[in-house]
Amino acid sequence: MGKATDQLKEEHEIISESFNVLNTICEKLSSNAKVDYSDVDKLLNFISIYVDKCHHGKEEKYLFPLMGKADESLKSGPINAMLDEHNAAREYIKTMKNALESIKFGKKEEKTFSDTGYYYTHLMGQHILKENNVLFNIADQLFDEEVQTEMLEAFESFERTELQGQHEKLEKELETLIEKYGK
Repeated sequence: MGKATDQLKEEHEIISESFNVLNTICEKLSSNAKVDYSDVDKLLNFISIYVDKCHHGKEEKYLFPLMGKADESLKSGPINAMLDEHNAAREYIKTMKNALESIKFGKKEEKTFSDTGYYYTHLMGQHILKENNVLFNIADQLFDEEVQTEMLEAFESFERTELQGQHEKLEKELETLIEKYGK
């Protein structure tokens, strides 16, 4: 069946592709090039639901608590750092959404959106490296196959209840955006 951490790493690959789209949109906005705002809405929706609600939700509801239970010292160290970064990412998402709404109403918030988008992709790029190369390795050492399988089942249940089938739809929407804006 695989490991829960493998599923999270696979999601990281998809999430990283969204950064290329966001950076391209930021470049266009910075240079006053035309951008389809409905595409930006779709991308921010992907980031809000797929990245934050689903991916971070799995980590915060299942992975991190299990890791903290298995090794109490992880709570104040790496897990706390990851949670802080999730919260910072949420603030960046909120700022981008607010800037986009202002742009739609003719206010000059392109720089705010672009700067925040760059901060977000930098933060999350570093975050993914830390999780893939450190945190998930720790989890793989802590959890045997049975726990990994239970966590995978919990992830699937979480997706069904929280996303109600949106996972694949969001991935397809991202693919369309990658075709349009990807490098």
